[in-house]
Amino acid sequence: MWFIPAILPDGWAVYLFDMMRKQIIVLDPAVGPFGYSNRRVSMHEFVSNKLHAALFNCLHSFFSSWHCDSTNWGRTFPIIMREKNERDETGLGATFFARNFDGDRLQIPLTKETLASHSNLMFYELMRMQGNQTKAAHDSLEAIKGTFLVL
Repeated sequence: MWFIPAILPDGWAVYLFDMMRKQIIVLDPAVGPFGYSNRRVSMHEFVSNKLHAALFNCLHSFFSSWHCDSTNWGRTFPIIMREKNERDETGLGATFFARNFDGDRLQIPLTKETLASHSNLMFYELMRMQGNQTKAAHDSLEAIKGTFLVL
C-alpha cells in the first residue's frame, strides 16, 4: 500500500494505492460524513490519474524487475468520517488517515476528540524528532505527553 498525500485548493487529501487489489482509495477529510459530490469525484479522478501515471513511471524506472501492471485500476471513495471537519484541519485529518486506515476502514474512528489527541501526539513526535533544533525544554515535552491519549 502506497500512501500519497496531496495539497488541493481546499485542503489536504490522501490517495492510497493498494497494489494487491489494483485500487486507488481516496480519503478526503473535507468531505465529512455526507459523501462526495460529482465535482469532488471528478477532481479526485483527475488528481489520482496524474499520481497513478507518475507512480508507475517511477516504479518502472527504479524497479524494472518488479512486474506490476498499471492497467485496469479501480477507485473507491469511502465515507469514513463521523463529523465534518474544518478546512484548516484537513492536513491533520490526512495524517490521521495515513496512520489509522488499514485498507478497508479506520482502526480508530475520527472524531473531534481523537483528532485533538492525534494533534497532540503529532506535536510531541515532531518535537522529539532526531535532529530537531527546538529550544523547548525536554521537561515541557514530557509534561504535554501525559495530556493526551496515545493513539
